[in-house]
Amino acid sequence: MFVPTAERNHHSKFINYIISKFNFESYLEIGIFEGNNFNSVECEYRQGVDPYPRLPGLMIQFKDNYIDYNTIVGVHNAPEFRKASPWINGQQSQDQFLTSIGADLTQDPKRPGTIFQMTSNQFFDQWNDMIKNVPKINGPSREIAAGESIDVEEVKYDVIFIDGDHSLFQVNMDFINSLDVLKKDGFVLIDDIEPPPGEEKEAQPWELWCFLRATRPDLSMCTVRTKIEAEGNGQPAPIGVIKRGGQETYDWPKDVPYSDFEYFMENKDEILNVLEYAELDKFLES
Repeated sequence: MFVPTAERNHHSKFINYIISKFNFESYLEIGIFEGNNFNSVECEYRQGVDPYPRLPGLMIQFKDNYIDYNTIVGVHNAPEFRKASPWINGQQSQDQFLTSIGADLTQDPKRPGTIFQMTSNQFFDQWNDMIKNVPKINGPSREIAAGESIDVEEVKYDVIFIDGDHSLFQVNMDFINSLDVLKKDGFVLIDDIEPPPGEEKEAQPWELWCFLRATRPDLSMCTVRTKIEAEGNGQPAPIGVIKRGGQETYDWPKDVPYSDFEYFMENKDEILNVLEYAELDKFLES
């Protein structure tokens, strides 16, 4: 049974619980920021996406308008230099986005991790091209012999954690795109589905959650409180869990918009479908 924690990396504890329970091998995190969660996830193949990751060791340097890939830690089969445009207003060229894959944060060969320094939209747009370079993305253990083809289903993800741009538009885009690259028995996890009052306009995943709970009978959805509330450790931090399956949709009033935060707060336990820890395994296994 999953046991919550008061530690900072409480979400990664739950993610690791799922990975261990089902012997999952592949993990994608959208929005890695400083890598605290990503670096705590224990999975054979880890990938992260963030346009501006704040990670120690992930540095891209230029030499005569070329990227020096030797300065990026842990790049597999990277050329010494590759032509690209320099930074312009904090953005990179498409070619640079596609090729600036980077750091093994832990320096642990048992847990390689690849960071894609790009937006999630760019990542998903280019995903089919990227998987042709499986050794480059995932390391030598996934090298493809000459003449062999890639099984696309095999390189999809078992677990995807969405914690990037928190606008309703973008979290919806990330969810739709995540389903396309999720294995049939995989899980999509969404952060910040219960924002504190006053932050509901900045953290909007809750609005997507309301819509999905009311309109998607083909999904199974529940919420897990991964953090023990303790003095000084911040707000409660539930994580939304979504998988393919089936659910009895929430009977949303026709005259109430999904963006009605007051209605959400009054009915949040039922809308979020918060499960007790003893019930969680049954949901995950169903």
